[in-house]
This record gives sequence, structure tokens and C-alpha cells, in this order.
Amino acid sequence: MRNVKIKTEAGFKKCFACGSENPIGLKLNFRKEGETAMAEFFPDQYHQGWPGIVHGGLICTLLDEAMGYVTRYQGVKTITAKMEIKFSKPARSDQKLYIIGEITQKNRKLVKTRGRIELEDGSVVADATALMYVFA
Repeated sequence: MRNVKIKTEAGFKKCFACGSENPIGLKLNFRKEGETAMAEFFPDQYHQGWPGIVHGGLICTLLDEAMGYVTRYQGVKTITAKMEIKFSKPARSDQKLYIIGEITQKNRKLVKTRGRIELEDGSVVADATALMYVFA
């Protein structure tokens, strides 16, 4: 598989999810693999809600970022218009998460995407679908 990285533009360096210059950010590093966007994230104690469990809002952020990156890899700039998430199991704050985004349908104004977070054993932590609005 061919890995392609999007060059971080000046405005994105402060992004909470992927910004390299955000001191409190997640510093996600997405790559293109085939038709998907993929990243790994290793949460720690500062990413928890309940003790030892990754905060659900952070799980939502990871999924939103994956679905935004996959549209960008297809050359389409989008923002999330609607997102629905199904949590399957808690993620512990001491295990690596694998984040995947893919496009399921697109037209001129809207893109439908799917995101998921998996553990190393392939079990699914959360699945999401989103309707992304094309803005440029």
C-alpha cells in the first residue's frame, strides 16, 4: 500500500487534533492507505473520562478527524454537517487505538463517510457515519 501524507498547512499547525504546534493537541498523524485515512493514537491518563477509560468526547474527535481527512485525501474540502456514533466497547487509556476513515458516497455538495476505531486485536471501539458538507 502507498502511504501519502498531507503537508500540514500553516493554519492547521494549531489544530487540536492534528496540529504539530498545539501544545495540548493530540498531534494525530493521518496517512492515506488506498481509499482510507488511517492513524494511530496512544491515549494516556490525560485523555480519560472515567478512571482508565478514554473520554467519549475524545473518541468522537478522533472519528471526526478521520472522516475529515479521508475527504481531504480525495481533494474535497468538507466540514461535518451531521455525525452519528455507536460505541461498542470502552477503550482503556493505556492501549493503542487505530483510527480509520472512508468515503461511502459523494456528490457535488455532500460526502457520506464512515469512521471506526479499532484495538490491536481488531475489535471495534466505536463506529461513526457522517454527512460532510463540501465547502470548496
